[in-house]
Amino acid sequence: MKVVVTKNLNIRVGAPSVNAHCYNYLTQGTTIEVEDKPVRGDFYDGINLWYKGLDDSYYWSGGITSSSTLIPTENKQSFNWFIELGIETIWKTYKEQGENVSVALLDTGYNILNADLFPAIKDQEVIINYPDTPICNNINDFDGHGTRCLSIIGARNLYQYNIGIAPKCQLLVGKISCEMELIDPNSILTGIKWAIENKADVISISFGHVFDNQDQQSDFQNTLKEIVAGKNVLIFASAGNNIRSDPAFGENYPASFPECISVGATNNGVFDNTTLRSIFTIIHAPGINIESYDLTNKPTPESGTSFSTPIVAAIVALGISYSRRIHGNWKPNDILNKLYNTGTPLFDNRKLINPLEFFKQL
Repeated sequence: MKVVVTKNLNIRVGAPSVNAHCYNYLTQGTTIEVEDKPVRGDFYDGINLWYKGLDDSYYWSGGITSSSTLIPTENKQSFNWFIELGIETIWKTYKEQGENVSVALLDTGYNILNADLFPAIKDQEVIINYPDTPICNNINDFDGHGTRCLSIIGARNLYQYNIGIAPKCQLLVGKISCEMELIDPNSILTGIKWAIENKADVISISFGHVFDNQDQQSDFQNTLKEIVAGKNVLIFASAGNNIRSDPAFGENYPASFPECISVGATNNGVFDNTTLRSIFTIIHAPGINIESYDLTNKPTPESGTSFSTPIVAAIVALGISYSRRIHGNWKPNDILNKLYNTGTPLFDNRKLINPLEFFKQL
């Protein structure tokens, strides 16, 4: 793709590193051709994404901009997964875009330079602490995972794309990881507690953990029970991804705890083996080639239960907001039962969510 240099920029050779050999620089306004997807490299000024040129040169992303710059327009593009779920029909038929609900995302933070996201943030919290990597101890997203999940839930859709399912919800962002490393599973518990204290109705978690022993697992679950006891909140967590080509069975926590709702992935309406199979995973949503904002503010596809989870969380958030507006309140079990009962059968007791039928029952 073509990008434009926004400030004088060194050309690095052989590696995305500030220590790589530099043989020249580009002046502001220069147009160059680079590969579409950025790569991770050295941090510079808080940014560790670089673009690789067609000649093994590397360019720091903080000094260039692409044609994916967000442009306000009334004619917006909706992607296949968005159309499949009937989101625009819900907006128009029920006059509902999430005005009366708060959704918390516990993930890798978010891209603070994305103008379709930062207006949506009600509150944010850095829950992790990296003593050896202090640059990670801020809300900015250095991986892109959190930015993707957040944009699916509540991007404001102010520009040329419809990405956010609940574009008027209030968003809470808790950073529990830097670059997808979960250094302490208890950060999930701290994040859930923080989200509830800040009045989240829905919590979305696309992270998981497998405990070393039963004692650790029991301690985690007991604390989780204490945190959520008596709280009017729904927690959705990704079932986890299967890296094998054939079906794989296993548990991913907190998704497989009864205090959470485990979410699996489908592809074109069919269960996808990307999903780690568990008896606790009965709710599913599209999860293959889901377009969402990457760190360059460009909608690009990614796959996995990580992206099915915010889809379900956001649709439920729309349902809660609608119930609150029409009925004055909402009950977690009532919402979940309607979500499941209106779903399309897959196999066994698994269901694919059907948002339009779900809304008819609200």
